Amino acid sequence: MPTNGTQPIPHPNSTARYGIFDEKQGHVLSDLPSECRFQNLIIGFWYYALPASGGHTACLGGPHYDFPGWYCSETSFWPPAYIDSMVAAVTEQTTKDGQFEASGNGHWTVNFDWFTTAIPDRGFTAQAFEDLVRNHLQRCDEAPYSCWRQQTKYWYRADGQEMYLTYDIGGWLAGDFCPPL
Repeated sequence: MPTNGTQPIPHPNSTARYGIFDEKQGHVLSDLPSECRFQNLIIGFWYYALPASGGHTACLGGPHYDFPGWYCSETSFWPPAYIDSMVAAVTEQTTKDGQFEASGNGHWTVNFDWFTTAIPDRGFTAQAFEDLVRNHLQRCDEAPYSCWRQQTKYWYRADGQEMYLTYDIGGWLAGDFCPPL
């Protein structure tokens, strides 16, 4: 599906914005939606931003390039049980206070990123994340780069507060904890 720089890919049934940001392709930060300006994800990533609602913003992103160990499957999104674990870990993290606090569920670990120490609106932050992973990222016509692989790194930003998710793939050569194909 074509993109026009970092311009969102329109979808007839959604007001969410999806795109690719890549400085190597000449994209500039000012083209990126402000809610998707992740502190530690700056080169070559896809983003999916929910429309602003009641003054709230939310964006989920992941690497656009192939980095060893950054995905399990190249052909499918996470199975429902793994999505449940992902959502549970993020929901738990929204209740934490302290920059170095972390949460986990299954093989997922969630940490605050940079200067985030707490989540002011925990309900919105948890619900927006769940909406993104359950209702948007799996739609290949709407989010082609996020739906077709099981990425092991995601960055999530809601109302300016940021966290990152990591899936422990385990093993010497990795992949031991990936879902069976």
